Amino acid sequence: MLFRSARGEIARDEDDVGQHGRARTRGPRGVTRMKLGVRHMIFGAVVLAIPVSSWFLVFRPQNREIRQAENELELKNLTLAKLREGQTLRILAWGDSVTEVGRYQPMFLGSLRTRFPRARIELRTEAWPGKSTVDYLAEPPGGKRNFAEKILSPRPDLILTEFVNDASLRESPGETQTRYERIREAFLRIGAEWILFTPHYVKPDWMGLDRQRDIDEDPRSYVRFLREFARDHGLALADASRRYGRLWRQGIPYLTLMENGINHPNLAGHQILADSLLALFPGSCP
Repeated sequence: MLFRSARGEIARDEDDVGQHGRARTRGPRGVTRMKLGVRHMIFGAVVLAIPVSSWFLVFRPQNREIRQAENELELKNLTLAKLREGQTLRILAWGDSVTEVGRYQPMFLGSLRTRFPRARIELRTEAWPGKSTVDYLAEPPGGKRNFAEKILSPRPDLILTEFVNDASLRESPGETQTRYERIREAFLRIGAEWILFTPHYVKPDWMGLDRQRDIDEDPRSYVRFLREFARDHGLALADASRRYGRLWRQGIPYLTLMENGINHPNLAGHQILADSLLALFPGSCP
């Protein structure tokens, strides 16, 4: 066979010799075929890139959100089993002064009992006004707020954690991560399930804000940490911050939900906390 190379040279093959001994050449046609082959390869690469890019840009984020929702449901398997089967469920609300006033707890408890009337639900509060998770872990054995004695020893089935004070700690992300890993491992050892609160909004300048509009995204690094930590470890997240960030869209300046105009929610603010908890449980949620 004779064919023309990329440089226009002629190569000979015995099969490409005509009856009269003349070699047949294939000039521009071979080059055309080569060009068509390259075009086909480019077209195929583009076609392949469409589903790949769709996966990374569209479906992967959606799948992450789906897995987060599945993790939240899976996390509460034991809790939901106790509620549905009419067993006793012991809940511990652990936090700072927002939890200490005891407002969101009865709101949440009343709605939970309505949804699961056969269950025997007990709720206890352990809170330390003005303090953080750092203070609980630093309290020595025998201290009035020692973590092991106050949080772990009662062996609750479900722990709700609200610490707006943790959002104001001056520490590195690694320090926050290490502390919350320590808490998570301690809860795993006693078989307790864990729901994390993202904190409510506080005085704007404390959050790095200068307004009460266009504030859907909470700028606090602690809130970003909680969302990532919950996602990475399959923990349920009561995202109160997300609800506060949408108040301006309803024409509500979020500071009107503060008793002191700084950091203590009023009854309406505590209802937001309770609603963010209830949204994690099956049923018609607010």
